[in-house]
Formats: sequence, C-alpha cells, structure tokens
Amino acid sequence: MTSPVPRDLWHAALADDPDALATQTPGWLDAMCSVRPYRDVSRLYEWQDGRRLVLPLVRSRLTTAARAEELGWPLDWGIGGPVAPGGPVTRAEAATVFADLARRPGAAAYLRPSPLTDEVWRAAAPGHVRRYPRITQIADLSGGYATVWSERFTSNTRRNVRKAERAGIGVEVGNDPRLVREFDRLYRMSVDRWAAQEGTSRPRARWRMWRKDPRRKFAAVARHLGDACQIWLAHHQGRAVAGIITMRQGEHAKYWRGAMDKTHAAATGAPTLLQALAIEAACAQGCRYYHMGDSRPDTPVTRFKQRMGGRLHHTEGWWIDPRPDTAPTGPGRHEEAAA
Repeated sequence: MTSPVPRDLWHAALADDPDALATQTPGWLDAMCSVRPYRDVSRLYEWQDGRRLVLPLVRSRLTTAARAEELGWPLDWGIGGPVAPGGPVTRAEAATVFADLARRPGAAAYLRPSPLTDEVWRAAAPGHVRRYPRITQIADLSGGYATVWSERFTSNTRRNVRKAERAGIGVEVGNDPRLVREFDRLYRMSVDRWAAQEGTSRPRARWRMWRKDPRRKFAAVARHLGDACQIWLAHHQGRAVAGIITMRQGEHAKYWRGAMDKTHAAATGAPTLLQALAIEAACAQGCRYYHMGDSRPDTPVTRFKQRMGGRLHHTEGWWIDPRPDTAPTGPGRHEEAAA
C-alpha cells in the first residue's frame, strides 16, 4: 500500500475505470483541500498479480495522525470509494480495504463507495463497521436522449420543458468566475427559501450554508475540474432565474447543486429545462448515467428527480473503527478467481 497515490497512477486508473465518477478524481480532492484544512492521504493498493485500486482519502491538517479521521469523503463532499482499473471491485478486494482501514491509527475512517458497487461492499462489510444509510437517485441514459425523453421523463416534465421554451428562457453554460457569482447569488436566495420552509431562522440557515457550501467551494470545484464542471444558468427577461452545476467523468454525468429565484422562475419551467438540457448533453457525450445526488424520501425534490427519470438507490456509507487486531489480507483478483 502506497500513500498518497502518485498522480500519474491515479489518472491512469481513472482512464481504465468506466465506472469512475468526477468525485473520485484528483481535481475533486484538490478542490476540497483548497476550501477546507484537509490533506491528501489517498491509498494505492497493489496485489502481486498486478491488480491496483486507488482509494481517495483526506485527513484534517489540524489534527495529528494518531487522532484524525480519514474520510473518503467528508459527508458534504459526496461519493468517493476506490477507483478500480480493469474491472469492478471484488468482494475480496473490498474486504481488504475494510481490514486495512480498520488497522490504521487514529479515529474512525469513513468510506462512501459508488451506489453502483453497493452490493459488493455490503457483502464484504465485517460486523464491526457502522452503516450510514443513504438514498441517492440515478437516471439511466441508455438508448440516448430520444429514449429518455419519451420513456423516462414524465408527461409533466415534457410539458414544463415546452413551457420554458415558449417563455423564451435563454441558457448559458460555462465555468468562469462570473457564472460562479451568479449561481452563488441564486443559491443564497434558495437557502433563505429553504429556511422558511423548514422553520429555521435565516441567520442559522446562512451560517450552515457558509460552512457547507460557501462561494469559494463552487469556485474551487469549477477551477480544479475545469471543463469537466459546467454551470448552467437560465435567464428570463434579462435576469438569471435558475442554475445548476454538473460534472462529468467518462460515462458518468453528475448533477451536483441547484438553485433558483422562485419568484421569477417557478412559473417558467426553467429548472426543468436546465435538467433536460444537461441530460441531453450527457447523452450526446456518451454518458450511461446521470447521477442526481442524495435525497430524502418523499420530498418535492425527490419527486422532481423521479419525474426526470431518477431512480432511487438505497446505499451505504461506512464508518470503520480502528481494530489493531485486524489483518489487511485478501486475495487479488486472479487469486480469488482461482479460489
């Protein structure tokens, strides 16, 4: 095991893993470390048969290694988990990762693998790990945009897209600082609206937003991911009324954050149009999936994603407490196949 992972090996692993996400890239880690006091403690696992796994991890720079959590990723930074070139993670490999993280010194480690590999991690999880249940939504893009439009969008979704087109909604896409500022303005308006809906005071909601999603976080992701990160803004009558941020890695597109000026956007269908255009672009780029992020059961946001084709996936994050008696052993891919 090597830590941190050499960047050339990490990029090579990404190029050979069709299931890798934008949130498993060095750019995502670098954005995180530029916003919060984290350092790169990623791990490269190598077996004698040549098999490699890259596990993205960070640790706080403000805590000693003997007392620090290692996180893949922090809860507000989404999905991490191993990058697996040449084929998906096997149960034996997942067990090795669990065992290795249990042997590290310090506080617990946290691991949030891709929902598309969840069954393997559930099967490999030892009894001492703590489960952190999550629900995420993913849209299947197989068949292309025409299929998604006719078979996976609901009639209500198609109607709202047409409404936005009739309303003359204009859309711009990019990731320059001006778009970051405009999106942040809409996001702050959304935070105030969410606070009112939840019965939370506006100052408290803004403080939580400052901790979780400050403007510098949006700017850092746009800067470090480059063209893989796109900010979509919908304009109506000269005003930006809705926005989303999407990312792409290989065959996987991801909707990351969304915001709107509800007073001016709600009746125009602009939020639905932005999602439809982002999905259309993902299909044109050859993506198989459009990841729509974590959701709470039976909420308006969850139902909106379902109308866009987002299927519910019940998945897990894993807290792994230190266990010095746990040995990080396990067969490589070829050894497991022989067994």
